[in-house]
Amino acid sequence: MLISFVLPISDFIMKIMNNLKCRNLNLFVFFLFSFYTLSLRAEPIVLKIHTWTGYVKPYEKEFQAYAKTQCHEDIQLEVTYATGLTSFVEQLTQNTADLISPANDVIEHLWQKQLIRPLDLEKIPNFRQVNPIILRHGFYRLEGQVYAAPFTFGPYALAYNKDRMQAPTSYVILWDERYRKRVSISGDFYAANIYMVALFLKIPESHLFNLSDTELSKIKNRLSLLHTTQIYRYWESNLEPNDMNELDVGMDWGVGVHMINARGGNWDLVIPEEGATAWVDSWVMASGIANKKIDAAYCFINFMLSATTQAQVMRQTGYGGTNLYVSRYMSVKEQIIYHVTDPDYLRRLILWQPLPTDILEKYEAIWKQATQN
Repeated sequence: MLISFVLPISDFIMKIMNNLKCRNLNLFVFFLFSFYTLSLRAEPIVLKIHTWTGYVKPYEKEFQAYAKTQCHEDIQLEVTYATGLTSFVEQLTQNTADLISPANDVIEHLWQKQLIRPLDLEKIPNFRQVNPIILRHGFYRLEGQVYAAPFTFGPYALAYNKDRMQAPTSYVILWDERYRKRVSISGDFYAANIYMVALFLKIPESHLFNLSDTELSKIKNRLSLLHTTQIYRYWESNLEPNDMNELDVGMDWGVGVHMINARGGNWDLVIPEEGATAWVDSWVMASGIANKKIDAAYCFINFMLSATTQAQVMRQTGYGGTNLYVSRYMSVKEQIIYHVTDPDYLRRLILWQPLPTDILEKYEAIWKQATQN
């Protein structure tokens, strides 16, 4: 396409030179290079983003306008959707993603595989507005370099139909016979399910990320019971709105509840007395990103970390935002709903930790054994 564009331009230049009776080769090269450069600038930069639903598309047009006025770039976004660590690794390995939005517990795995590159915070001024309570966990920094820009956070918590029950206070509700075959939890995030059952069984929080064989055996039995007697369906990305009439209770990130209520449901998310584990999603840059895309990627990250964008993301997904000043762009009711005015909310959550490969494989094996029938 570029060749077909340049050739007519060169013909046009030659006609001009012939009319001017000019045969200066240097002048010809100058004109040709000038038009060639203009043709390159006319091509927009395409950022390939592998992310979760609700993170990019709703704000795409606003970002493109921002990119033109603030970053002086014409940027198009090509979005594919993530399913977990495996999809992030595949996209980065195949060099089909420039930016990704993994959870905090997988960033180290990606770093160990040399699939991500450090970030220059001078090019992300909004990083200075990220909540220090989130930053104190340190997951975004590896060997002194910053690799992740924290974006959203949330718990893996109890979701329930408010028309069917009062707010549950314990995970025991998942095994309640009244809700037989009307329960739904994640089918892919097996570690999160294992953490949840461990908390229910009163296993110490400090054990979650290195459970003993004895503890895992107890967890497997509980998961197996849940699987055989209670589960209606395992969801893939979030609690499935299409199943809302078949469900009473389950587990969710918050976005599923948000989507169900947008369809007229009356659901809520609650952290029970046992507590809840949580994640922080961040923007991470691929090590294989083309040089010409790097500034565009920084432009995108800075836009997504802004307080105004964060407020929109929170309304769209139901997740928490990382910008300290997001409350300025939310109503009082929204601040309460999204825990913006609750300084202890973040402190109550148990943030996921990176799991060594052997532990990850052990947890996966327990999950498969519990759900094989």
